[in-house]
Amino acid sequence: MTENISYSSKLSTSLSFLDLIFISIFFLVINTFLKLLGRLYNELRFILKDDLCKEFTSHDDRPSDGPYPNGWMPVAESNQFCGGKVLKTHALGQNIVLVRDSRGKVHAVESNCPNSGDHLGHGEIIQVRGEDSIRCPFHEWSFRLRDGACVDASNAKDWKALEGRSIKVWPCIEVNGFICVWHQSKGNDPDWYPDELRSNQKDYSGKIEYILSTSSGNNNNIMIGGNIIDLSDLSRVPDKPLSFGRKIAQYFGFKGDVLELTFELLSCTTSKKPDNHKRILEYRGSLKILSFQIATGYLHSHRCGPSLSTIQFDIKIFGLHFTQEMTLGLTFIDKSRQKFVFQMYTDRGISSRIMCRLIRIFFYYAIGEDCSILQDMVCFQKLGNSKKDKSLIELHRWSKQFYDAAGGCHLRDVNDW
Repeated sequence: MTENISYSSKLSTSLSFLDLIFISIFFLVINTFLKLLGRLYNELRFILKDDLCKEFTSHDDRPSDGPYPNGWMPVAESNQFCGGKVLKTHALGQNIVLVRDSRGKVHAVESNCPNSGDHLGHGEIIQVRGEDSIRCPFHEWSFRLRDGACVDASNAKDWKALEGRSIKVWPCIEVNGFICVWHQSKGNDPDWYPDELRSNQKDYSGKIEYILSTSSGNNNNIMIGGNIIDLSDLSRVPDKPLSFGRKIAQYFGFKGDVLELTFELLSCTTSKKPDNHKRILEYRGSLKILSFQIATGYLHSHRCGPSLSTIQFDIKIFGLHFTQEMTLGLTFIDKSRQKFVFQMYTDRGISSRIMCRLIRIFFYYAIGEDCSILQDMVCFQKLGNSKKDKSLIELHRWSKQFYDAAGGCHLRDVNDW
C-alpha cells in the first residue's frame, strides 16, 4: 500500500514537471509571436506615414573632401514655409536663412549679422523705405533682401554711414516643390534655369527622405548622388529583376518569385546647348505576381542639372489607369552628408492615393537598399570594367559639366578609367 502511494506521488510529480515544461514552451511561443506582431505593427505604422525618413552613416568616420557641383541646389522644401516667413537651414557647408517676402518670393541670405554675429534666422521681416528687409533681433540692423545691403540700424546716428555693410545674398528660385540657391565655384551668375514640370492639378501626398553620410574615400558625388537621383540603375534591372518571395512560392508549388518588377530602358536623351543641363530617360516597366503579369507602365524621368529631377508614372493595373508624379531633390548638407528628398504628388481619388502610397513604399525600400551600399563605397582611380557600362559612361560624361577644378574637383575622362 505504501509503495502504491509512493508511485502515485512520483507520477503526479512527473506530470507536474511536464506540465511546467509545456507551459514554459507555450508562453515562449506566445512571447515570440507577440514580438513579431509588434514589429509588424511598428513597420506597418511606419510605412503608412506620409513622410518616410531614414539616415545612413558610413562606418568610416573620416570626413569626405568631395566637391560641390555647380548649378541650382535644393536647400529646403516649399511646404516647409507654410508656418512662417523665416526658415533656418544648412546646405553647402553653410548656414543659410530663407525669407519669404510680402509678395511671396523667397530670398536666401547669409545667416549671421556682420555687427555682432547674431543669427538672422531669429529676425523679422520689415519694410524699410518701401522695400522688404530682414531685421536682426538684437541691435536691429536691417538688411535689404534684394541685395543684402544694410539700410538701417538702431545704434547708428546716420544710416548712410552704414553704406558698404552688407550680407551675402544667393540667387534663389522656387521650382518643383523645392527652394534652390545657385552655387558656382567661380562666383558666376546663373546661366540656366530648371523647368517647372510639376502639375498643379495633383496634390502633395508625402515624401521619402534619406540622409547619406559618406567617408573620405567616397569623394565622387557623381557616383553617389547622381546615380540615385538619375535612376540610371533601372537600366540594369532586366538582368536582375527586383523580386522577393522565391522560397514562399516554391513552398506552394509555384515557379519564380512571389513578386517580380522589371524595367527596360527605352531611350536616354541629353539635350545640347543651351539646354545641355537636361537629361531625359524613358522606361517601360512590368510587375508580375507568381509569374502572372498584373501591371504595366511607363516611367518618364526629366533631370535638370546635378540636383533636381521630376518623374512621371503612367501605370495600368487590372484595367485601371493611374498617373503619378514624383519630384527629386538632392541637397548637399556638407561634403560628408547628402540628403535625398522624393516628394509624391497624386490625384484626389482614393484609388490614386493607394497607388501613390504603394509606389512610395517601393521606392523607400529600393532606394534604401542602394543607400546602405553606397554609404561605404570607395572611388578607385581606375574603375575596372566600367567602360562596358554604357549608362554609367553617359551619366559620367553628362555630369562632368557641373564640376570644375575651381570647386576642388579634377575628374578624369572616361578614356582614362
